[in-house]
Amino acid sequence: MDADTDLYMCIAAAIQDGPQGKSFEEVRIDNYLKAYTTTGHPPLPCPQIPTAPHERAALGLPPLFEPQRLPKQKPAELPDFHVWEQTRVSEENFQSIVAAPRYVGYSPEELRCQAYEKGNKVLPPSMASAFSFSSVSPTQTTVPSMQSTLPSIPSTLLPTLPLIQSTVAPIQSALLPDVNGEVFASITAQNTYSHHSFEELRVAYLLAGKEMTSTEIINASTAPVVPTRPALRLF
Repeated sequence: MDADTDLYMCIAAAIQDGPQGKSFEEVRIDNYLKAYTTTGHPPLPCPQIPTAPHERAALGLPPLFEPQRLPKQKPAELPDFHVWEQTRVSEENFQSIVAAPRYVGYSPEELRCQAYEKGNKVLPPSMASAFSFSSVSPTQTTVPSMQSTLPSIPSTLLPTLPLIQSTVAPIQSALLPDVNGEVFASITAQNTYSHHSFEELRVAYLLAGKEMTSTEIINASTAPVVPTRPALRLF
């Protein structure tokens, strides 16, 4: 592997600079718009045969996926440890690390990849203390250095927020290290939810009015789901 380049397992349009670049969502929307305007139906699965680019072009098929190799984007200019900071632009507070000026031009995945490449999976002890999570209670997790920068919610709005009581144990109680000592904070990394994506879990939640595990979703897929409250209109 070339030390001066990175191999991106990504479609070309999503990593292209300039106005020609598009996000995954924009590419997918283009596919749907083209399909509906030409056939009146959603796009069909993309055939994998033929594989030769000129043969696919002759049939009007898009090229097959190929990883993209691009020059590294000056990783030496980034700090060794990517510390989160809130960014304020035009009276708006942005909580994404890539909104900070020093990280503009990078995706969260690129920052994570470069941190791992340097062997920096965790912050050093000298910095970790400022960003450590309290382990007193799963429901009392705090980040002292960040908490003061987060905008507060007016107390007058709290009674109007329609919350649904969860019947599933808090996710913090399931954050246990695996055999390699890694802790995955994604709900889909848990065995209870591992058969469904974030979107599928969210749709199941909206339909059923409660959080559902993968087993519950699979068992309910053969029978209509009866909402415990009026169904939300998504579109």
